[in-house]
Amino acid sequence: MKLFKNDFTEEGNNRFVLRCLFVSTILLYLMWILNILNIFIVEQKIFIITIIGVTILGVISSILFFTLDLNKHFVKYILLLISVIYYSFVTTMLGYHTTITLVFSLIYSALYNKKKVMWYTYGLSSVAVFLQVILNYQYGLCDANMVLFTHTTSQEFIKEFTSIKIDENPDWFSLLLFFAFPKVIVLLGAVPMLSHLTFVLDSRTKDYEKTQEKNYKLKEDLLQNQKSVIVSLASIIESRDQITGNHIKNTATYVDFLTKKLLEHKEFKNELTPRYAKLIIDTAPLHDIGKIHIPDAILCKDGVLTDEEYAEMKKHPEYGYNMLNTFKEFKTSNEYLKIAKEICLYHHERFDGTGYPKGLKGEEIPLCARIMSVCDVLDALLSKRHYKEPYSFEQTFDILSNEIGKQFDPIIITTLLANWKEFKEDIYPYINY
Repeated sequence: MKLFKNDFTEEGNNRFVLRCLFVSTILLYLMWILNILNIFIVEQKIFIITIIGVTILGVISSILFFTLDLNKHFVKYILLLISVIYYSFVTTMLGYHTTITLVFSLIYSALYNKKKVMWYTYGLSSVAVFLQVILNYQYGLCDANMVLFTHTTSQEFIKEFTSIKIDENPDWFSLLLFFAFPKVIVLLGAVPMLSHLTFVLDSRTKDYEKTQEKNYKLKEDLLQNQKSVIVSLASIIESRDQITGNHIKNTATYVDFLTKKLLEHKEFKNELTPRYAKLIIDTAPLHDIGKIHIPDAILCKDGVLTDEEYAEMKKHPEYGYNMLNTFKEFKTSNEYLKIAKEICLYHHERFDGTGYPKGLKGEEIPLCARIMSVCDVLDALLSKRHYKEPYSFEQTFDILSNEIGKQFDPIIITTLLANWKEFKEDIYPYINY
């Protein structure tokens, strides 16, 4: 139930106390309605005073909720003071059968798991009990105001009760000893009980967190190992492909750089979440995994490919996609494989729809593949090939600029070009060409 959800942080506990006061106020309003309908036997004037009092306290709590920083350490003391006043007022006005509400503030204080906070609340509650007894006597408010009998019996009881002469000069010590001390002792008993309960719960929570942390680490290790196995297949291609050299490592570095820049600028804030960005970076090395199916005669050819050879080379995205489909039995994250397959299949698509293998256009191309496309071409331009020397940074910048909205997503390529100086000075020098 979201209303009582609590993450047990300082702010979470403060919000929880405020919500409890809110719910208590709603319940009192419901009781007032029942009293109007003669379900309860409480003088309307007394109940109206109670409703006005708790409403004022509720308004104060609401003001605090919207004005105070609930992370501040002093907020809990203010809220617990309000809760003690709140429930003491209710008990004073509505009688002994609501006495149980006095322990609510102590229960709230136990949430903070600090003995200092709990004893602070107990001290306030004890003072409130003595004041409550004095007010009960002075204003004649006692449990006869709301006895749980039938309507007729209650009326007779109240009539008999109110005919008793009240001692105007009582022995206050005896009065407090009889009425106040039992309540204070009962509240005192709740302190070690709640303290022990919070200690036990805290210990079990810590044990649970340790177990969860251990399980999470084991899971992460397993996933990492499985990813390493898959990525190792990509390095097999690198060892076969004498032309592209360190292409896999280079493009992975570029994807890392560019994806983080896109995260900073929030152009794709609804799609490019931190988790999605991490998965793109993790799966980037797999984009050319399909080349493992390309014959050596084509992959390692030292010369221009024929039309037939080029047609075969263009099948590597689909080969990679089909290959990754065979890993569906692995325990690897479905998200990881999904993005890896999208990068494999679509990284040669063009933003204008003239790419391959599917001829997708614009945002039909998954974001991960649009990022990969830029980094793939970037490395090809800056690398030496058998048919060309590496392009200069100026030439590469101009070529990429001319492909805005054609081969590349305008936002993605513009982000790279806007950070060109940083790429040139801080990323490229550490690439092993």
